[in-house]
Amino acid sequence: VNVTKTDFEVCNIGINAQNDAALNVTSSNFDECVTGIDDRYNVDLNVSSCNFNTGTKGIYTSLGNTISIGIHDNNFTDFTAFAIQHISNHRVQYSIYNNIISNTGSEGMNYPGGIEINGLYDNSIDNNSVTDIYLNEFYNLAKGIHLQSIDYAHIFNNLHNELMETGSYDYQTYGIKVENCSSTRIEVNSVSSYGSSQQQIWWSNGIMADNSPYTNLFCNSVGNIGRGLWIGGASPHTTLAGNAMGDCYDQVYLNWNLMGLQDQGASTTTNPPNGLALDNEWIGSPYTAGNGHQTTSY
Repeated sequence: VNVTKTDFEVCNIGINAQNDAALNVTSSNFDECVTGIDDRYNVDLNVSSCNFNTGTKGIYTSLGNTISIGIHDNNFTDFTAFAIQHISNHRVQYSIYNNIISNTGSEGMNYPGGIEINGLYDNSIDNNSVTDIYLNEFYNLAKGIHLQSIDYAHIFNNLHNELMETGSYDYQTYGIKVENCSSTRIEVNSVSSYGSSQQQIWWSNGIMADNSPYTNLFCNSVGNIGRGLWIGGASPHTTLAGNAMGDCYDQVYLNWNLMGLQDQGASTTTNPPNGLALDNEWIGSPYTAGNGHQTTSY
């Protein structure tokens, strides 16, 4: 089914697609829909060049199996939950790129998020999803990108500017967070808060890896935030290389980090993936977003 140049206004669900189908949505507008597109049970989905304005979720997909999902070149404004959310999809090929997700409100927006992919079940080869998230921009959101139980994801060249201040440690904020993921490659992303207001707020975070072994954080830039790079739980063989952290209360924070950051020696001659923390930079004030090396040479 192809849907193009169509307006959906003031509704519970703009498009509801279910059960082994293919949906291609282009150049359409979704205004004040609780959920713009709801895609369930094995629907191949492509959404491009659309505008989503004001609602709970822009695009929601769930219970997919061996399908492809492409979401690119869209604008999302003022969503109270994640603008793009995928739950319980397995063996799915995700390609999410060149979207702009922004929030014009403040705390009253219920701490909005950008992109979430949640596999829910244990990571295994049978449930692995090919996930590429890149060239997206996030403005004034509490949560940028969240992955859970997805292996071998690649998150690169995303910009999260003006990370929202939530005002309470009950509402953790982050630019990128991976949980129970393995072999994630996070590189050349930039995360910062607006000005320097969040330097003392420990629950604001740049990039987080929690219980996620073999995470590679290469050439990212984080600053004006409570904790720049946050590594926690059982995350062995995590590698940090070529990152720039500036004006953070904790530039690198290890939270019950069991067996993580192994062999992070002082050598400058051996490159990852051999496990050395090479050429990271701890930058003082002032910090400018994008101060990272902006190279994928590691």
